[in-house]
Amino acid sequence: SRLRADGVDASAVRLALPSRVLSNDDILELVHQHSQHSFAGDLKKTLALVERMLVHSGAKQRRWCGPRERVLDMVAQAVEAALADVGCRKSDVDLLICAGVDRAFAEPADAYFMAHALGFATAQCFDVVDACNGWIRAIQLAEGLLRMGAHQRILVINSEFNQFDGGAV
Repeated sequence: SRLRADGVDASAVRLALPSRVLSNDDILELVHQHSQHSFAGDLKKTLALVERMLVHSGAKQRRWCGPRERVLDMVAQAVEAALADVGCRKSDVDLLICAGVDRAFAEPADAYFMAHALGFATAQCFDVVDACNGWIRAIQLAEGLLRMGAHQRILVINSEFNQFDGGAV
């Protein structure tokens, strides 16, 4: 958390999650449904391996977008809440960094598409790609750029929504 000269907290973290919750058992059932007629190996043995990997991951559930949910709407909701928390407008943000594993494009950076779609007309943009460390790496970069005085307001977006019905399980 960083305080401005007037004592106001100038940082915020906001989250928006898809509404659909899938358990590990739900994932196993989806793998079974999608594999039972086309998988050439031992499906029972493979499902046992997938189950061990799911348990080992530590996650008990995953979030998927519901039928009428759009990733961009969830990102916009979180961004609007974060901006309200720190009392600034989109035009105050001079750098937008996108971090994460799930990339829509290699080039140009996803940050440019996010900036355009969310209405950040004047912000500079770039992506940080560092697997699961991308978000914290982006925060470290943002802190350094703020300390140097290179930027005044930086927005970091991480949106990992790579699971959906009909997609890879």
